[in-house]
Amino acid sequence: MSNSLFRHSFKHDSSIDIIAINLCQNQSSTTLIDEIEEKINVIVPFLVVTGIIGNLLSIITFSKKKLRSLSCGCYLLLVAIADTFALIIISRPYFFKIFNNVHHLESSILCGFHLFFTKIFDELSPWLLVFVACNRLVLTKFPRNHRCFQTSKSAVLSTLLLILFFILLNIHL
Repeated sequence: MSNSLFRHSFKHDSSIDIIAINLCQNQSSTTLIDEIEEKINVIVPFLVVTGIIGNLLSIITFSKKKLRSLSCGCYLLLVAIADTFALIIISRPYFFKIFNNVHHLESSILCGFHLFFTKIFDELSPWLLVFVACNRLVLTKFPRNHRCFQTSKSAVLSTLLLILFFILLNIHL
């Protein structure tokens, strides 16, 4: 509503002033912003803690020797580790803001490291899942011909090459 409409609708009511109406509108928008921020302050820590707990359970599961010896199990273990690091690194500035700590983003060097590691771990997890899918495709399409894809050594080597690629890709940060 425009101010002219407010003036017209309250023309005969002397107790309501335009300034009071504007003040009420500003207070309600501030309250809405505060309400949204309060909900975010509950949801984000819940998601981070839930994600870390889920990843720790995945790490425990895929750390068993039988699963760790298979390439797919090794990839999924590495996905859980990468996701845990990503959650911790990406949520750090948020938690620093909540606890009113002076955080590392004020230093340009530490800010650059934060951005660098955020990009690395943010890009690593989806590509590890692509490796899992490709690994499963090769092993189901050619079960006898590609035994080298079944070893955990091949999974670790391909992951190290992927990390090296992402380091070289993001070194400019």
